[in-house]
Amino acid sequence: KIDVKLDDSIKITPEILSLNPLGRVVDITSGISSPLRKIITKTLGSEKEFSISKNKITISANSISNFIKRMQSETKLFQETGGCHGCAIFNKNGNKITIMEDIGRHNAIDKALGDVLTKTISFENLILCSTGRLTGDSVLKAVRAQIPIVASVSAPIESGIKLADNYGITLIGFVRDEGMNIYTHPFRIKL
Repeated sequence: KIDVKLDDSIKITPEILSLNPLGRVVDITSGISSPLRKIITKTLGSEKEFSISKNKITISANSISNFIKRMQSETKLFQETGGCHGCAIFNKNGNKITIMEDIGRHNAIDKALGDVLTKTISFENLILCSTGRLTGDSVLKAVRAQIPIVASVSAPIESGIKLADNYGITLIGFVRDEGMNIYTHPFRIKL
């Protein structure tokens, strides 16, 4: 059981952002900087405790492909509608921890991370798989959860690649039967 209490309003500060490592921040601006985006950028630039570059987990490229295939086969809503995103989290041994779907890629990731939190499992040796683009906001969720490997059938964008590189996350995009693109920290993937 999870109880949620909504406040009327709060002033967002870096200290508030650090209270919950998986706190959701919604930025409703489009293509322009906002004060909230600047706080996130400033906070990320100074939070070296979130660096996961020391995590030496390794996994085969074949396992990553299999995780993506499994996620795709178990996202029934996508199969029925073609209009939603999926997120799956696996452990390094190949066990599925969770698979969630939502109309938004961020929501699917949030649901999956929340489900893992309810199971009190450590994030440090998990692999996050997504159907969505790997944006800075999506990668930020993995940074805050300290998930070392993030993979998607879709493309990363520059902000996602920069965050993954700066914080030690192995970022993989365009996962297909015939291969994948490893953008950052490839030492974790055995070819």
